[in-house]
Amino acid sequence: MYIYIKLVAIVLLFFLSGFFSSSEIAFFSLSKVRLRRRKIQKGSGFKHILDLLKNPSTFLTTILIGNEIVNISISVVTAALVYSVAKDLMTDRFLPFCAMAVTVPVLLLFGDIVPKTIAVKFPEKIALFNAYPLHLFSTVIAPVRYLLNSAAKVFIGVFVKDPTRQPLDSVNIDEDIFRSMVDIGSREGTVEPGERDLIHRTFRLDDISISQIMVPCDRIVAVPLDISEQAFMEIIETKKFSRYPVYEKNLDQVTGFVHAKDLLRLKSAGVSKKHLKIKSILRKPTFVHESRNVLSVLLQFQKNKSHIGIVVDNKGKTAGMVTLEDILEELFGEIMDETDKEGNSNA
Repeated sequence: MYIYIKLVAIVLLFFLSGFFSSSEIAFFSLSKVRLRRRKIQKGSGFKHILDLLKNPSTFLTTILIGNEIVNISISVVTAALVYSVAKDLMTDRFLPFCAMAVTVPVLLLFGDIVPKTIAVKFPEKIALFNAYPLHLFSTVIAPVRYLLNSAAKVFIGVFVKDPTRQPLDSVNIDEDIFRSMVDIGSREGTVEPGERDLIHRTFRLDDISISQIMVPCDRIVAVPLDISEQAFMEIIETKKFSRYPVYEKNLDQVTGFVHAKDLLRLKSAGVSKKHLKIKSILRKPTFVHESRNVLSVLLQFQKNKSHIGIVVDNKGKTAGMVTLEDILEELFGEIMDETDKEGNSNA
């Protein structure tokens, strides 16, 4: 009778071992972005998954504690079972080896290989099935886990000078590795082709100099500071750009830029031609060196809330002009609107 109880106990323990092993693979195979979307669509099961993954090191400790408890229990119960069955067939000296010969391959197969292989193929289903029991187990062992994590941090502190600067949950991924992950995701269908191309183009922004995408001086539509209101309006109606660099004597002396809507606003407000001065609506220019990379200029535009930049060379002379649209086209491809024509240069 006791032998049957031990057999049932071993089967249950193997099931639990598979439960913890499959959870480790399934949970860490899931995309958090997709999980948040699923949580909104399908409810509490995905909420439990996200709660468990909020702190990956805590979750991993939970899995390890569960697995260790189960595996030790399997070893003890199996040893007792082997002793009960084989005590009359062999000496006590060989019983431990017999127990090991039975336990190790079976545990490796049914407690590790099979559940992890299934979890790799069906991570979302396994995670959903395991989420609530794991959530309960995590709550029950919280005090034990806290003590173990605290002890682990002490030992980690011996080898890492400042463990707080690099949390256990933080991960630094090399750019090439990340690109490879994106390519793999694209081949497997988890990353759309358009998303893959956008990610790769984003990384390339750091390698492209602003001089490669700038509009050269001979294509810039700029206006002198002393231009008349009528002449400026004719340029706006002809070129249909939204922003125009303004210079004093030549393009090497750019003093700012004018937004077409500012001029139109003054006209609609009834300001007379006599009192309308371009200087009054002049906006501060953003200057960028031609050697700067596209990503750094994009970040500067974002910080300064700029849409247009004057590109200068080593002598401080105007080499060209770059607009926010030029940079965005490096990411998204050619951007055309109803006023665009071939050769357009201003934003």
